Amino acid sequence: MTLLNIAYSVSGYLNEATPAVAFLTFAYRAVLTIFYVINLDALICLVFRRAKLKACIKNLLLFISLLIFTCELLTLYYYHSCINSAMIYIMLGTAEYEVKEYFDVYIANYEFIKYILLVATVIIAVRFIYGFISRFKIFWSLILIAVLISFARSVYYRTILEFYHMSIIRMPIMLYDIYIDSIEFEKIVSGARQNIVLTRNESSIPYVVFILGESTGRNHMSLYGYNLDTNPRLRRRENLYVFTDTVSPHSHTIPVMEKLFTFYRYNSEGRWFTYVNLFNILNAAGYKTFWLSNQEGFGIYSTAGRFYAKQGGLSEFAAAWSSEKEIRNYDEILLPILDKTLLNSENSKNFYVLHLMGTHSRYDFRYPYGSEFEKFSYKDEDGFKGISDSQRGIRAQYDNAVLYNDFVVDEIIKRFENKNAIVIYVSDHGEEVYDVRDMLSHDEQNVSRYMIEIPFLIWTSNKFIDTYPDLCQRIAVSVNKPFMTDDMIHVILDIMQIETKDYDASKSIINDKFDMSRQRICSGKVYHKETGI
Repeated sequence: MTLLNIAYSVSGYLNEATPAVAFLTFAYRAVLTIFYVINLDALICLVFRRAKLKACIKNLLLFISLLIFTCELLTLYYYHSCINSAMIYIMLGTAEYEVKEYFDVYIANYEFIKYILLVATVIIAVRFIYGFISRFKIFWSLILIAVLISFARSVYYRTILEFYHMSIIRMPIMLYDIYIDSIEFEKIVSGARQNIVLTRNESSIPYVVFILGESTGRNHMSLYGYNLDTNPRLRRRENLYVFTDTVSPHSHTIPVMEKLFTFYRYNSEGRWFTYVNLFNILNAAGYKTFWLSNQEGFGIYSTAGRFYAKQGGLSEFAAAWSSEKEIRNYDEILLPILDKTLLNSENSKNFYVLHLMGTHSRYDFRYPYGSEFEKFSYKDEDGFKGISDSQRGIRAQYDNAVLYNDFVVDEIIKRFENKNAIVIYVSDHGEEVYDVRDMLSHDEQNVSRYMIEIPFLIWTSNKFIDTYPDLCQRIAVSVNKPFMTDDMIHVILDIMQIETKDYDASKSIINDKFDMSRQRICSGKVYHKETGI
């Protein structure tokens, strides 16, 4: 069991600043882990008298430790981090088909299998060394020193932080915290709608459309200067305003969604679902709201998307139609649903959210095989120094997914060309695809600019320009301002001329009062446009 709980020590080794500090941290945490396991074993022997019962308890703990350790090998390999609360929230909010795709991409992987075999070899070697040196008094002297240091630290800081070096201790604590959070969340969802007081309501726009993308970074979009033509349709679009300096507050969907449609922003106090949300405001302003999603969202823990859908008027989850039969629900599946709602809508003011699957991995599942969107191959790709052809192939799949996403967004815009409408497109976060290092996907612990630099586009119809020329001018002069999407609710309300006591003009990028001096912190790190993160 000692060796199975060493993962946290490995994490410290991987993330410390210098090799010397890393080695000392690794050794210190490893010794502490050994000490805690020895004491746990002694406690079991003291509490349980019967030999068979003691053996059952030990085997159960060993199995749990092995299971957690195996999972942490995966997170250490891909994300250089042990399992944390954010990862558990994401796993609980993941649908069955996403788990299968994740397995295909990350676990059924030759490189990862090699990593597992290497770790197994190291464990066997360490096990042998441990058995050898445990015979000497110096080994137990080191254990005693570690105990004294640990005790002194715990007394000084008045914590039991060192116990977190054992995954079998950390995991139940994290799960309990999440359980308490889920109870609180369900109370909010099942409770009455918030009492919304509008301090201004001059809204008159018939169609406001918000397209929420998934995992699409602007660094792979030709609209933003990427060397491959991944946006042929949007580049030809008139009346398209391209915001050049927008970032996401996180590199994962769930924490982004919590902030995108509420007044809860980065470093706000309390829980996100206790804040006023956009949909309740719009309902009070006389808008009919629609939530059309290609993300199934039937995970164990209710997603923010389902929470917002419950606040609105009409919601449909396209992926739920065929999740048991077919997992390749391309985003164009939303188009006939949108057409149906447009045909049947009799309301004078309508707000649409279309939540796309976008360029979420597996990337080759995001566009039809053998179609015009299967355009790029590994031969077209560059990437980090030392990139392999197979990795170039994955980059090509991602760029093909961006190309298909360009088609879907353009098709949505087409539905509103002859209406008095404004369409907003934002991705939740970006994706790193072997751009400057051997890194695929997105991770909150090892965030890079590729994960948080996102597209932000606004398109307006000709009728909209004729009706709201001053607003269009304000949008046009704002495209180069720095912005972070945790303040998106202020932008939407500014466009729609709706205000509550929580609305703040200084947080709307299209407003003359916008504060451009705000420090943008993404996934806990300060973002600079010139140097990244």
